[in-house]
Amino acid sequence: MQKRLIGNVLLLSFALICAAQSTVAQNSPCAGKPESGLPLPSTFLPARLSQFQAQLKTFLTSAKYRDLKWCEDKKLRDTGPFGNGVSYGVHPTVKIYYSPNVIDWLLHKDRSRLISDGSMIMKERQPQSGSQQAAPRAGDVSRMA
Repeated sequence: MQKRLIGNVLLLSFALICAAQSTVAQNSPCAGKPESGLPLPSTFLPARLSQFQAQLKTFLTSAKYRDLKWCEDKKLRDTGPFGNGVSYGVHPTVKIYYSPNVIDWLLHKDRSRLISDGSMIMKERQPQSGSQQAAPRAGDVSRMA
């Protein structure tokens, strides 16, 4: 009886330790990496919108997010079904890049917390399916922020 009680206590303790560790926020693999450096659009509106657009275009066409070493998906993503060499997605296959503040938000698993202003998720279009790997093309991106 005493061995069974000790076994149950150990099992319960192990379960509690595992549960506690899974709720602790993970460390960001992007920690210390810079954000885009772009000003917030609201600081340019409406009088200097064209200046902001020019800065954003330079950021996107130079693929600056890669130079900043933002976290990225390990594999390409199809954007819909892909079969028999034909993509039925809404647009070509993509590779996703996440600014450090987005990764921080994702790792904290607190959806009541807003993503920081200026954070970005970059969706870089690729010419092939997600099952194939290729070098991304600079400037072929969509900005989701």
